Amino acid sequence: MQTLHSVKSRQQWTLNEKKFALSLFYKSPTTYSFLKNKLQVILPGVSTIKRWIGSSKFLPGYNSNLFNQIKLKTETLTGFEDLGHLGRTNKPASQALAFMARGLYSNWKLPVAYFFSASSLSHSVLNKLIISTVEKLLEVGLHVKAVVCDQGDFLFNDKLVSFKDIIKTYTIDKNSNTSKSLTKLTDSHINPGPFQKMNCKLAFQIFSNSVAATIHTCVATGELKSNTPKDTAIFVKHMNDLLDTLNSNSLFDKNPLKSALSENKVLQFLNLAKKWNLNLQKKYKSLVHHVLMVWFGP
Repeated sequence: MQTLHSVKSRQQWTLNEKKFALSLFYKSPTTYSFLKNKLQVILPGVSTIKRWIGSSKFLPGYNSNLFNQIKLKTETLTGFEDLGHLGRTNKPASQALAFMARGLYSNWKLPVAYFFSASSLSHSVLNKLIISTVEKLLEVGLHVKAVVCDQGDFLFNDKLVSFKDIIKTYTIDKNSNTSKSLTKLTDSHINPGPFQKMNCKLAFQIFSNSVAATIHTCVATGELKSNTPKDTAIFVKHMNDLLDTLNSNSLFDKNPLKSALSENKVLQFLNLAKKWNLNLQKKYKSLVHHVLMVWFGP
């Protein structure tokens, strides 16, 4: 293509050259434009490529030209589960997991790895990826002081806190034939999509007095029988109170925690919350610690 097609040449592109150009364009339009415009590689113009793509005539029945173009497109797809050194599967990927390192005292951040998964990663797989990432950072001289992650159970005051308790409580309340307590919770709160996980409003509604009280009620009625619900309820109540203090916007309020900061209950609670949050741990050995997040996964 570089020898036969000069800038002023009017020679027609061959079928193989068209297929190559289409495949390259499907792979990355940005790369295609970079090669042609910046590196001066002789390639068909983008307008020509688009004309080829749209030149197929749509007649009744199957269009062989259209399927040939679809074949070129599918050959460039790479959307399968890929966990790097942990292996690759033939399952279509639906989520991406990224690891980023950032400085504590200097203003820099850098992505260090990414993986594709078919669904939410299991505790054991995520644990391996976190450990291997930290080990590699240590090898290049970075001292990891904290790890922030959005999956796993919590250790709060040395007690296990589990999102499963909230799921079970929501299910019990949803299926109740009498009255319902969790009127603000929906399936989106319990099984959020990728973008819903970034919705703070949904997380705030989970960390509420009503959720904590309903968990206690389900424990009292015997519907929750595991060892963690009481501690989960205490944690939810703690997060509710902490959010109240951090979102106060008036000098006085009927809820003392929502009033202005002063030498009162608000300051006392914040000092106590500081101790709790410094001891907050995730159940990923001692590697993942000092974590405070808005939403925690199952």
